Amino acid sequence: MLHIAASTTTEHPPVHGEYQSLLQKFPAVFSGKIRKLKDYQLKLNIDPTVPPVVHNSRPTPLHYRAKVEAKLKQLEDQDIIEQVTGPTPWVSPLVIVDKPNGDVRLCVNMCKPNKALCRTHHPYPTSEEILQDLKGAKFFSKIDLKECYHQIGLAESSCYLTTFKTHVGLCHYKHLPYGASVGSEICQHVIGQVLEECQNVRNIADDILAHGTTKEEHDRS
Repeated sequence: MLHIAASTTTEHPPVHGEYQSLLQKFPAVFSGKIRKLKDYQLKLNIDPTVPPVVHNSRPTPLHYRAKVEAKLKQLEDQDIIEQVTGPTPWVSPLVIVDKPNGDVRLCVNMCKPNKALCRTHHPYPTSEEILQDLKGAKFFSKIDLKECYHQIGLAESSCYLTTFKTHVGLCHYKHLPYGASVGSEICQHVIGQVLEECQNVRNIADDILAHGTTKEEHDRS
């Protein structure tokens, strides 16, 4: 049985007594810090017949550089990425996306590496299966994991495929990057394993639903 330490994405959590008691009992879970899946490392299935590609990227515009450097440092401090100093067969371009709050989101264009990734095609539950599970339920809680992909560590042998180029050098991911074609199905499978012994709980990727016919049954899930 795997164990996951989940973070919620709620920036302003509910304040009434029942939720406050949860916040006080599990402060680390609601701290906003990205938690890491324990005792698990994902080894990507890479097709060796697909030739590696070193992608040429455009220079980072000058007005973005300070924001990009700050975001890279944040990811490095969180141990999600690390700098690459040696040779690497794969290099993908960095994509900068503006956020409404004036910040930026860093993405990696993994179009080429995705061609080398072998899909696992883990199934998602159907709507009929979910509705059958929810039959009679009257109490519900929805849990949204914070940056689920970044909670899943990569095996060291898989990190090289995620290498990307920045204006300050090369980096690669130590955790599953957004943009990997296998991300959603891996997320579905891994979280499903974590929850398999939990009663009245279902997940679709990183969205988790707990339910019960009574409040007591819901709280035990």
